[in-house]
Amino acid sequence: MIKRLVCSALIFFTPMVSVYAAGILGMGINAGVSGDGGSLGDVARNLNIEMHSIGGAIEEIEVPYLPVLSLEFLYSQRALILGFGWEYCTSILMPPEGSISGNSITLDYTRFTFPLTAGMAIPLSERTRFYFAGGINVSYIVTRISQSSPGAFASYPADEHLFTGYVFGFHFKTGAEAVISRNYSLVFEYTHYMRRIITVKDEDATAEIIMGGSDFVITAGIRYNLDLAF
Repeated sequence: MIKRLVCSALIFFTPMVSVYAAGILGMGINAGVSGDGGSLGDVARNLNIEMHSIGGAIEEIEVPYLPVLSLEFLYSQRALILGFGWEYCTSILMPPEGSISGNSITLDYTRFTFPLTAGMAIPLSERTRFYFAGGINVSYIVTRISQSSPGAFASYPADEHLFTGYVFGFHFKTGAEAVISRNYSLVFEYTHYMRRIITVKDEDATAEIIMGGSDFVITAGIRYNLDLAF
């Protein structure tokens, strides 16, 4: 009798367990722009202030929107979403440049960010949903300051200064997803980063800059969704 009850319970609850345990695994790739490369904007502003304090023929350094490429693995279970990703931001296509009295200054910037995210999805229709999430992240940032004729800046005496560092922080994300086929969907996301601010010295400890701070990223891309309930 007991064996029959156990077997009956297993037969009854097994489908329910599979429904609640299964979810959707998404693997997406996005591309977009970063607001000012985070700490790169602070570096440029500090150099502009220093140039004006020195005086002479000045061309200010302006930081454009920087290209971003991101990969994300996302697990969805009803309203719950969990994600882990990798984000790459670089100034290689349009490095910020300026000059003072014939001394050309170039900033090279690279950032690798690894975000861990959790949040909630809200269905808008059968084929679309809106979601918001937040989490923690760590970024590895590389910043290079190059000069054609060093000597104008007492704080940057060499022709090249290389700064590297890890920065931890939090982020908030909001986005929308539209299903275009059984397994594929289009994604649009806005992410706001709130990183710590740290002071980093170059390799020779002759100069220092600030890394971290706030930044935002806007991306769009495609996601492949695999239903785990099979």
